[in-house]
Amino acid sequence: FGEVGLNMIRCRLTRHLWMVKGWPAAFAGFLASNAFAVETVALFKQDCEAFASLSNALVKSAEMKAMERRSWFTLQVVKHIRAGFDELGWGPAPHDEINKVVRDHHLGCIATQVVEDTFNFQ
Repeated sequence: FGEVGLNMIRCRLTRHLWMVKGWPAAFAGFLASNAFAVETVALFKQDCEAFASLSNALVKSAEMKAMERRSWFTLQVVKHIRAGFDELGWGPAPHDEINKVVRDHHLGCIATQVVEDTFNFQ
């Protein structure tokens, strides 16, 4: 029981950190006040540029390959939001169409999270 309990604690901590900083969870900032939305767009653009630099590196170490493979920029919803900005433009604030996708995404159910955490499956 001790190992299961420790796995659940580790997964909860990892999940909470991911929800505070990680994309797509941080997309909720697009829906906030104008100043915070502008800051969130700037951070997302900066992270997109950093990931593009990593992806376009000619020589990649094993660590770089692992970072690229495990990045949240490989998630479909993040790809959709980035494509939306690429198509509509990287204005200071998110477009209404992008906010609709973000709202729909955050209304989704994550009921399987407890099971995933229990069995250390992510």
